[in-house]
Amino acid sequence: MKTAKFKKYTITIGDLKHANKVIITPIKEKESAMKIMKEIAKEVGFQIEEKWNTHMVGRKLVQFLNLSNPNEEVVYENVGDNN
Repeated sequence: MKTAKFKKYTITIGDLKHANKVIITPIKEKESAMKIMKEIAKEVGFQIEEKWNTHMVGRKLVQFLNLSNPNEEVVYENVGDNN
C-alpha cells in the first residue's frame, strides 16, 4: 500500500486485495476523488493526462508527492513496500 499526505488529505492506493482502490481521507459524501486529486496536482505542479483513470492518477500522484521535496505546507509519507 502506498500513501501520500497533502495538507488535510491522505491519498492511499489499495493493497493487493483492493489493488484498484484509491482512498482519499477526509472526503465528503458527494466529493469526487478525481476532483480532489486534480486540485492537489495543480497545487504541486503535477501534470495529469486526460487518458488516465482515477487509479492511474492516484498511483502517479502518490509517487510524485513521495519523490518531491516537501515544504512547510506539504507532508508526504510512504507506507509499505507494495507498488
